[in-house]
Amino acid sequence: MANSKTPHNSTECDTTQKSLYWDDEINMLTFQPFPVREQWIEKLARELVDWAVNDKKALKLNQFYSKRGITQQTMNKWRHKSKVLDDACEFAKHAIGDRRETAALYHKMDKSIVGITMPHYDKDWKDLAEWKVKMKAESEAPMLAAKVVILERYPESDTVPMRKIEGRE
Repeated sequence: MANSKTPHNSTECDTTQKSLYWDDEINMLTFQPFPVREQWIEKLARELVDWAVNDKKALKLNQFYSKRGITQQTMNKWRHKSKVLDDACEFAKHAIGDRRETAALYHKMDKSIVGITMPHYDKDWKDLAEWKVKMKAESEAPMLAAKVVILERYPESDTVPMRKIEGRE
């Protein structure tokens, strides 16, 4: 066991940190392993929120992950383990969504692209998109349903004689 002076980047941890130690992960920028501890995750959550709120170029959560060498799969795994990180990701996603929507309203971003992706960032947009799909399906349903038309045969009469088709008798 290492003592309490073990360097932060060591993969070993002392017994006081054992319960806070999660795992070793690989930084995708350096391909070096680093220990993941609860304290580090909470710091990452604070940095994420700060980045999403204050960096005007923050337009996607993946930008933050990539700058730190973290894959989306790894971040999702950590989100399942840490409510603090999960809440920070949701808050950051909404902050980014607000920035994107405002930029589209002021014609600083392509509104068609923003409109397509906004359901990912905002529940109201998601509800609207789902409602539109439902309305479209309901309006198209009658057109897609099989229709059976029964035409009664008109009786022959002097006014309406039977039509003769060439080649048939």
